[in-house]
Amino acid sequence: MVGIDIVKISRIDRVMQKKSFLNKVLNDVEIAYANSKCKENCEFGFNSVVMTVAGLFACKEAVLKALGVGITNGYGFKDVTIDHNSKGMPFVSLSGKLQKLTKSDVKISISHDGEYATAIAVLCQ
Repeated sequence: MVGIDIVKISRIDRVMQKKSFLNKVLNDVEIAYANSKCKENCEFGFNSVVMTVAGLFACKEAVLKALGVGITNGYGFKDVTIDHNSKGMPFVSLSGKLQKLTKSDVKISISHDGEYATAIAVLCQ
């Protein structure tokens, strides 16, 4: 299975104004990773924190789509954790209830271009 998602970064920038957004969508590891990014404006006026959050959001959506559950049936964003290895490569950790759905390894890729962040998730046997 494959899941893909694309997010307009300006949309994430708007919803990040609500303090509750980050805590509803991201885990502590992801919040710390995003906050470690440069807060200066980059391309199209977005800072690296917003761009990172947009990428993490898109990736979580892609993973849930690849697993065939989306954000329904008791599954949500917090059931997926996106972390990075020492070389910066992203990897996925699934909650126990999502692990029960698949024996496959989940491989991901996150990309940014202009005003968009996109991610793909592939289940590998």
